[in-house]
Amino acid sequence: MRLPRSSQPLSRRLRRAIGGSVVLALIAGGAATSTARAETLDEKQQRLQQALDVSKASLRNSRDEAASSQVDLTTSQTRLATQQQLLSQATADADAARSRDQLLGTRLKTAQNALAKADKDVADGKTRLATERRHYTTSMNRLVQQSSPLQSLALITTNTDAATMAQRAQWSRVAVNVSHDQVDKVSRLVTRLQTAQKTQAAATKQAAQRKKESADHLRTTTSIEAEASDAADAVAATVALNTAAAENAQAQLEADQDATTTIQTQIDTTTRQIAEAKAEAARKAAEERAAKAAAEKAARQKAEAAEKAARQKAEAARKAAEERAAKAAAAQKAAAARAAKLEAQKAAQEKARKAAAARTAAQKAAARAAAAKAAAKEKAARQKAVAASNKAARAAASSERRKNTSTKKSSSSKKSSSSSSRAKRSSYTAGSYSAVANYNGVDPWGFYWGQCVSYAAWKVRTTTSWSNFQNYTNGVHFGNAVNWGYAARQIGVRVDTSPSVGSVAWRTSGSAGHVAWVTAVHGDGTIDVAEYNYLVSSGFDTRTRVNWSAGGSQGFVGFIHF
Repeated sequence: MRLPRSSQPLSRRLRRAIGGSVVLALIAGGAATSTARAETLDEKQQRLQQALDVSKASLRNSRDEAASSQVDLTTSQTRLATQQQLLSQATADADAARSRDQLLGTRLKTAQNALAKADKDVADGKTRLATERRHYTTSMNRLVQQSSPLQSLALITTNTDAATMAQRAQWSRVAVNVSHDQVDKVSRLVTRLQTAQKTQAAATKQAAQRKKESADHLRTTTSIEAEASDAADAVAATVALNTAAAENAQAQLEADQDATTTIQTQIDTTTRQIAEAKAEAARKAAEERAAKAAAEKAARQKAEAAEKAARQKAEAARKAAEERAAKAAAAQKAAAARAAKLEAQKAAQEKARKAAAARTAAQKAAARAAAAKAAAKEKAARQKAVAASNKAARAAASSERRKNTSTKKSSSSKKSSSSSSRAKRSSYTAGSYSAVANYNGVDPWGFYWGQCVSYAAWKVRTTTSWSNFQNYTNGVHFGNAVNWGYAARQIGVRVDTSPSVGSVAWRTSGSAGHVAWVTAVHGDGTIDVAEYNYLVSSGFDTRTRVNWSAGGSQGFVGFIHF
């Protein structure tokens, strides 16, 4: 529900690179100046102080970037923990559904076995009834044969007396009565068995229906579990990227700290050299004052000697000349020694400065090479992720279209049946969305991944004829969810207040609005939706029986029919 912004790490790296370039320019400028003319220690100190100020600014930027990277890492780790909790819940729901499905399967098997036994009992009862009916028929035949008209014939043709024949007739009547009672008893038994058979058949049918419903529920919970697992994997990838970014920021911070320490060391060295130069200048001034006082004393001694003895004037003059020559030679030798020492000190200072500049340049070059290598590696990884995302998106779109074509053919054959209050349903799962856009940034179709607009755009691309739908479609910018209805009308898409399965629910309340994918429409007017970044921050969720016309943050203002 927010548009992607420019990458803050890129701008920070740019500021850091500019700061490092300024430091190198200041040091290089000092080296160039030293080749054109002798750079004074004060100028060198001023130049190094400027380089230190720039380096400290770069260090502050590096600290800010390291802190920001740590915040991003903590945020993504929190999201990962939340997604893992959702995955645990989904796994628990799937396990419960599996256990119930197994229990209902066992009950269905038991009911089927009971139905088979009832069928067998009814068949056995019918067989027994047929046998008893044959016995009854046989007894009736015997009774007829032993009736009064035939008894006389039996007395004539056999040696049986009348009493025996009468007894046999009596037994036949008893056998007939017993057989008739047995037939009635077995007939009633068969009737009860048939009733039990019908009851068991109804129970078996109910058990089969419950088993089918349980299997459907198991498929739904398993699908949700897979989606939660995909979302957790995507957030884990984001955590890995943020971890790498935090490590790079920390490495840059350490490099800036080392550079700042090096420049500070150079400033300390230059300050010490300035103090030594000032001490040397003070010593030379003292020597010059001492030489001037000695010369004045010699002149006074010369004047006194001239006044004392004219005779010793020539000797005094010769001695004075020799003394002046000796002093001049000694002074010249001392001056030459001081000059040589000063030149040696300057050479050592220049050598130390060049060595420090070379170390600083090498450290900066190594830091720039490491940063360039990390940036190239990150760019290659993102290009590879985008290529894989586009390939997975095309495969997901093809699969979703084939699925929708099959669903439409099946639903068209059932339009003749009367409508019921049962909701029409569509696929409401995130499917392969997490696999298509599994990095923290802009998705292949131009929206910010993990937002409601990114998921809705993916559903439009993979389930409708708008397979090339993206943030800028036909020259129209869709942007935040609050703009979608107006933008859709501009490209000729119908927008109304009649929800349908496969339409995009649209809300304008809030700063950015919200969109969701309609998965079912119920007879009472409520809807089911699948969405991102609503109940779960940057994650997938579903809602059922949404009273969309209620308004506010729970409802919607219309539906976009791509």
